[in-house]
Amino acid sequence: MLRISLLFLVFVFSSIHLLSQPTIIREMMPKVGDKYVLYDCDTTGVVAGNKGANINWDFSSLTRLSGSDYMTLLEFIEPEFAPQADKFPLATIAQMNDTAAVFYRQTSGGFFRLGIGAFELYEIIDSPYDQHFKFPFAYNEKLTSSYKSKIYVETEDGDMEMQRYGETMVEYDAYGTLKMPGKEYGNVYRLHYKSTIYDTVQIMEGFPPMIIKTEMTNYAWHASTSIQPILTISNIVVSYIGFPGAPVYTNNVTYSEFGEGTIELLPPTLKSPANNSVDIEIPVLLQWEEPVTSSIGNESDEFQAAEEIQYHLQVSSNPGFSTMDFEATISTTSQNVFELEIGTTYYWRVRSIRGEEISEFSSIWNFKTKIPDEVTVPDPPILISPTNGEVVASKMPTLIWEDATGVDYSWKIEVAKDANFTDVIYSENPRLTNTLEFDYELEAGNYFWHVAVHNGEAWSEWSATWYFVIEGGAIVLNPPTLLEPADGSQDLPLNAITFSWDDDESASVWVIQIAEDENFDFTFVTDETETNQITVNDFEPYTTYYWRVLSSDGVNVSEWSDVRSFTTMIGGNVNNIYSGNMMKISPNPTQDFIQITLDIEGNQNAKFEIRDINGKLLMSENLGMISGNKLNIERSISNFASGKYFAIFKIGDKAYISPFNITR
Repeated sequence: MLRISLLFLVFVFSSIHLLSQPTIIREMMPKVGDKYVLYDCDTTGVVAGNKGANINWDFSSLTRLSGSDYMTLLEFIEPEFAPQADKFPLATIAQMNDTAAVFYRQTSGGFFRLGIGAFELYEIIDSPYDQHFKFPFAYNEKLTSSYKSKIYVETEDGDMEMQRYGETMVEYDAYGTLKMPGKEYGNVYRLHYKSTIYDTVQIMEGFPPMIIKTEMTNYAWHASTSIQPILTISNIVVSYIGFPGAPVYTNNVTYSEFGEGTIELLPPTLKSPANNSVDIEIPVLLQWEEPVTSSIGNESDEFQAAEEIQYHLQVSSNPGFSTMDFEATISTTSQNVFELEIGTTYYWRVRSIRGEEISEFSSIWNFKTKIPDEVTVPDPPILISPTNGEVVASKMPTLIWEDATGVDYSWKIEVAKDANFTDVIYSENPRLTNTLEFDYELEAGNYFWHVAVHNGEAWSEWSATWYFVIEGGAIVLNPPTLLEPADGSQDLPLNAITFSWDDDESASVWVIQIAEDENFDFTFVTDETETNQITVNDFEPYTTYYWRVLSSDGVNVSEWSDVRSFTTMIGGNVNNIYSGNMMKISPNPTQDFIQITLDIEGNQNAKFEIRDINGKLLMSENLGMISGNKLNIERSISNFASGKYFAIFKIGDKAYISPFNITR
């Protein structure tokens, strides 16, 4: 929803031609067929800078993020070809990305946003509309407007409706010279945009609504030679009002560098299997979507369209692609891959090739192949020596792990310079003994290793990851000190949680792990970052997570930090929250116990919780796998004080909530 909401912000900075201290006029607005690509950049140390006349802005050190997830094509089209077009009969143009469109109306007096249309969602703004420009619009001028709208989310049970109130400010606040990586732009002007949006969401009948407040601040720089901005800087602050315990947090600081003239060849967009898919049968059909091939204002469109695009596909069991299990260059947007092992996680990516032009690789997705029911999967090996964290005197160490009996057993081993095994220095598959003796010297530093075993039918999961230190130059790093979220935090949002920590100055890389268990046997996130904070999305509602961080200077690695925990909010995805007649609580009000009956879809794992009106977790219980179509439980609440409480079931990907009262 937030990604779609941001669509309309992009236009504000997207389509005005410039002269020195230009006056923005109607003829400078976008036309059908205009298109451009947004490339997200690393946000570290980037600030918007000063406003005023003859300003010099230096963004020459910007770094673009690689992968198709960090690229967005925006195109202006005829409104009738956009999703939900019938809801916007007054629109004169629409701005489209791959999933949603923003509808606009241009008049002699200004440029107005009418709403947003997506395939299962649309926003309709009431008149007066959200005004983005008046004509003419000159340096030091400011435009403010407010609007009301309704957002409709299409569900199986009908449209869910949300109310929105928004305030918009656009200011032409500066002009000067802009320095970008590899190029300097003179005669550049900047627009400053601020928006405050209040979305009212009714989570449950009979309870106060939740109000989501979204504050967005954007800056955009435009050159006289381009219809699109060269650079935009966006900052978003989201807060929750009127919902138990929901905190205020800052998230999604986004910087985008824009191309000028020809759109470069983009990577394909991966399609299927979906990322993180499991139980995929061999052969695996990999599919992707072709990239954008046209250009802006370039007469070579027909030539580019006629020249065939080929695709370079890579599949690897290593996330760093240090070893390749399958690789091919093909002319179609799909490929069956046969040469895969059962029960194995594979990573895959694709890039485009057109003549001598080669795109970046797409984002990396992964899938796990299916293990037939009749196959026995062995347990992961147990590592023996060197012990975890051991300082090894010899530069030609010997690695030893648990032996196995049986003539069909073999192993595969990886040794790397990083905990994510993206920099593998040794890999062997199969290895027929349970030892590995290096016959060459290793450089001083830290080395990570893990082993998997094959029993003649299937591979085990990887063993635990251990590391050893080769003497000579190794530095002992202190583990990071965790900052945010605070230990035991409750009701954190399901998206855009920022994790931060302190560390000594010698560290340059950090690895964070987030899991639903204190032992980190099954991690939700294992990620590497070059800054001492990271923002993570897609958490489950009503779930307790554990997190920890280790640091590295590129050679040496610290121990893991202390472990902290946090619990996500009870708001969740409004499409997956159920209550009402499905859950019955008796007696209600109650004193010493509650009996709960819930209509369910069986054969799913279930979890039961009780929270107070502030969202504090008071009772948590894993119910395990449940069957049938009705769940009945009775629980003592004799130690609870008088007041209002929530009974919560998490069953599969759905949550069921119902209130009850205790009177003493």
